[in-house]
Amino acid sequence: GGHADGPLGSFVRRGDGDTVGLDTPATGFYRNGGLEVQHLGAPLDHTRQLPGLAARAGIPVTLVGKAADILVCGQADRRPAVATADVLTYTLDAVRAGGDALVVANVQETDLAGHQQDAGRYGQVLEQVDAGLAGLLALLTDSGDRLIVTGDHGNDPSIGHAHHTREYVPVLIHRPEGAGVELLPDARSLADVGATAARSLALSARDLAAGTPLVADGAPRAAAFG
Repeated sequence: GGHADGPLGSFVRRGDGDTVGLDTPATGFYRNGGLEVQHLGAPLDHTRQLPGLAARAGIPVTLVGKAADILVCGQADRRPAVATADVLTYTLDAVRAGGDALVVANVQETDLAGHQQDAGRYGQVLEQVDAGLAGLLALLTDSGDRLIVTGDHGNDPSIGHAHHTREYVPVLIHRPEGAGVELLPDARSLADVGATAARSLALSARDLAAGTPLVADGAPRAAAFG
C-alpha cells in the first residue's frame, strides 16, 4: 500500500554489486500515508519462532508496531503502529498488565528518519524512545523481568544516501537483580536475541529454528524491545 508521488519506475535505482531496487523513501510512501507492511521474505517455519513458542506455552504475547505486521502468531495481541508515541504507549500498557508475558515492539521512525537522511528527526525519535525506556524500566522491578534493546541494522541519517548502513548494533539486556555491568558475547544474528528471550521465559531455545542464548538464565519473565 501507500501512495507514491509518481510512477514507481521513476524511483528504481542501481545499487552496489549490480543490484537494482526501488528507492522506497523517494517514492513518498512514508510521507503520504496509507503504508502497511507485509513480510515478503523467504518461507519461514513460524512455529519455531519465539512468539509462537511462547504462545503454545501459555504465555501471553503482544506484538507492537512493525512487529505486529511481520511476525506470524495467531494467538498474539496485535498493536500495529508507526508513530513512536503509539508504540511506546502500547508497550507500556502491555507491560502494566502484569504477569508472565512476552512483549515484542519495534520503533520504526528511527529507520524512516535514517532513510530520509533527517538527522534532526532521528535525534528527536531517539530522545523520545529514551524517555519511554525510562518509564518501562520503572515497571520492570521483579527479579525475573528482562528488557532487551537492539536493532536489526544501522541507518546513519547523515551518510548521504538512503540505504541501510552496516555498523555493529548493540544488544543491551536489563536485569533488575543484576549486580553490575556484564560483557556479553557478540551475537551472531538476531536469532541469538530471540533465543536469549526464550531462555528468560523458561522456554527451550532448542525448540527455535536458530539462535544461541547470550545469557544463561532461566528467569520466567521477559520484555523484548527491538
